[in-house]
Amino acid sequence: MKNRNLLKAIILFLIILFFFTLVFMIYLIKISSNNSQVASIKNEEPESAKEVIEISKSEFLKEEDNKIYLKFSENLYDDNGNSNESYFNKLIDELKPLYKNRSFNLIDETKNINIYIKYLENDNKYTIIINGTENYFKQVNGKNYADVRNVSIADKTVMYTKNEILIGLVARDMSPGLLRDVLIDEKVLENGYISYNDDKFRFRTTLIKTVRNIIFTEKYDDDIIVNVNMKTPLKQILELYPDNVFGSLNENYLGYLTKDYYYFFYDDEVSVYGYTYDDETKFEKYLTEYLESKDLDQFVNSLQKGLKYYDYCEYDPEIGKAHIMYSNRGFEINIEENNPKGIVLYSNYHFTDTTREYVEKGLITLKANEDSVEKIEKERRNNR
Repeated sequence: MKNRNLLKAIILFLIILFFFTLVFMIYLIKISSNNSQVASIKNEEPESAKEVIEISKSEFLKEEDNKIYLKFSENLYDDNGNSNESYFNKLIDELKPLYKNRSFNLIDETKNINIYIKYLENDNKYTIIINGTENYFKQVNGKNYADVRNVSIADKTVMYTKNEILIGLVARDMSPGLLRDVLIDEKVLENGYISYNDDKFRFRTTLIKTVRNIIFTEKYDDDIIVNVNMKTPLKQILELYPDNVFGSLNENYLGYLTKDYYYFFYDDEVSVYGYTYDDETKFEKYLTEYLESKDLDQFVNSLQKGLKYYDYCEYDPEIGKAHIMYSNRGFEINIEENNPKGIVLYSNYHFTDTTREYVEKGLITLKANEDSVEKIEKERRNNR
């Protein structure tokens, strides 16, 4: 009996020993497999910029003379103004071994991002220059970056007009030359407007005699736009054109932007502005020169001579103050103590890479949610 129990104990021991041996062998095999995989991964480091870029989920396009053209999967900042610096730093760090002791560029033409990774031979290190700026993420305001990329002019409404005044002005780039037969009984008003036809309508003109603002008074009896005249209630206008972009019935006015005009409808008058939405080549040239030189005299002089279509111009050189408004172009000069932050771009400005960069760096001011034509119209109504 004792021998039988001993035999059972030996058999049980051998089974347990076999089981633990089997488990241990499986564990060793697994460890070996994992080590093999790690070694394999380490030996399979990317051998080209294309591989690195595709691993980062960006799109590789081509490479020419150490210039890598691609489409980044991220922008420099997200739509909320949060920095994506870590994404770009990681990608650059993974590319550096492929360009040892060499400078290289990462260029995304769709996002307007040009990153120059410059090798400093004397220091044996790299410096990163983004869109011409070192320490980019310290220099650029994320909110400004997001705002200037999301800013846009108000949505346009389709409105048709047979009004001879509005048609005649558009035909001559807001010059009243075709309206000689209409412009009778001219009277200059104290507020700078000129009234015509027993004050049925009024013009405010610029220095170069183009018409900036047209006011149709309660006396005007023709249609302003199709099916809308001075007797048309605001509620009915809203029913005809429900997509107004300014004002409301509660605010007692409705504002619209069309292909040719801004319209502001009130119970007692209709105010109309012409506008231009195009590259401001001259302004941006003068602006760049001013930001470089801080010569306010030269800046104001250039604007007064080269861009004479301003709403108003005030300048005091002794205290470095200038206030010049270009409402139909979407920019304003409101400088005090020669501070360029007083240069304001509105949502109806036609932005270029140059002005976006100035806004991003905080050199000038952006009012992304304000339209300069609506701004000057509110001023007119408050001061009439």
